Amino acid sequence: MKIGICLISTGKYGIFLQPLIDGLDKYFFVGKQIEIYLFSDQQHDLKHSERINIVNIPIEHKRF
Repeated sequence: MKIGICLISTGKYGIFLQPLIDGLDKYFFVGKQIEIYLFSDQQHDLKHSERINIVNIPIEHKRF
């Protein structure tokens, strides 16, 4: 089984990505493959285990 997750992170919210990835790796569907689709306006160098694959999808930052 492979689990897919869509994440959106633009502007200053990139600081929350590494703690989120760490938590997913430690607690979320332990032992299963995780595919993360990351929609972001920045390039992130996120550390993760082999069971996690991150697909970066560039988007433009829009203010509210």
